[in-house]
Amino acid sequence: MKVLCIFNWPIQWLEEDDADVREPDKILPDDRYWFFKHWPVDDLEVDVLDWKKTGFINVLGRSIGFKLYDPKKLTKKAENYDLVLIHGASAGFLFLLYNSLFTKKTDTKIGLFDVGGVRAGLLPTSIRYPLIKKLFSPVDEIICHTRKQKREYEKLLGKSTSVNFVPLGINYWDIPEGEEIEEKYAVTIGYMERDWQTLFKALEEVPIPLKIIGITSEDVSYPKKLAPYLDFKGYLHKEKFDEVVGKSTLVILPIDETNHATGQLTLLNSFSQAKPVIVSNVTGVKDYVIHKNDCMVYQPKNSMDLKNKINMLWNSPELRKKLGKKARKIVENKYCLEKMSKKLFLIFKKYIS
Repeated sequence: MKVLCIFNWPIQWLEEDDADVREPDKILPDDRYWFFKHWPVDDLEVDVLDWKKTGFINVLGRSIGFKLYDPKKLTKKAENYDLVLIHGASAGFLFLLYNSLFTKKTDTKIGLFDVGGVRAGLLPTSIRYPLIKKLFSPVDEIICHTRKQKREYEKLLGKSTSVNFVPLGINYWDIPEGEEIEEKYAVTIGYMERDWQTLFKALEEVPIPLKIIGITSEDVSYPKKLAPYLDFKGYLHKEKFDEVVGKSTLVILPIDETNHATGQLTLLNSFSQAKPVIVSNVTGVKDYVIHKNDCMVYQPKNSMDLKNKINMLWNSPELRKKLGKKARKIVENKYCLEKMSKKLFLIFKKYIS
């Protein structure tokens, strides 16, 4: 079976493994890509096209992120595969548009991984929804990483396309569990789609040392009185990243509510290090957390709620230990790459000849 993956982010083809490049952002020689390595199929051939290999053109600039691909190159190549898997609504939208214009009817099956859902995009819903209904009709399977996205697609497309909720899974065995002896600081992680102002407002009420991974002090405005408590780390290589998170007392993830699923990888990586996490209760992570069972959740934009959760967890070593251990276990048992791979295989195996 031949599978073509079309993804709208850059992927690195490496001669040897690099710990700083995590899956699914790398391909190694003689190694199946990403979740395919766990598919029980002997004659499986997987090719990957990222935006570099598809003739990527960023027409409207990074701020809009509208990506175009060379239509003839893309559709002609896709005709030679049994299954085409597309990741991202922008890549899917344009591939399906090109497919309708340039490709004759084939037996190729199409799967779409969509982190954006039907609400994402610049076009108004009066235009976007009819386009999605028309262009997505050839799609055999849609994969969503949140249940809300699944419900939205089912409401829009009805029974014409199979829509599946498959939780994201990660390689937790590549992530060391954190130190049992904590250092007294919290960590927050991210550079995009983070509600820094709610976090800073909460810290004004309960000031604790905070290391911020992903941005520098020039990337965000913050109250000057918090300066003694904030340590901006910027980008960290994996070894240092794991060390800083692993020695922390707790992790705070002030994820913003967006029109697409976000924050899941950061959450699951923090869980994998057995760290107690406080996270905003947004769409991207709602399906992955249980309040007071594996983490603490707070209401988005509610600095008082966040302050109370920080204060509670900061002063409760037994609760931190309980949440951290439970978080690691839930990744091992529910959100690992093998689990995601198995669920995807069960969805797509009917197309394997």
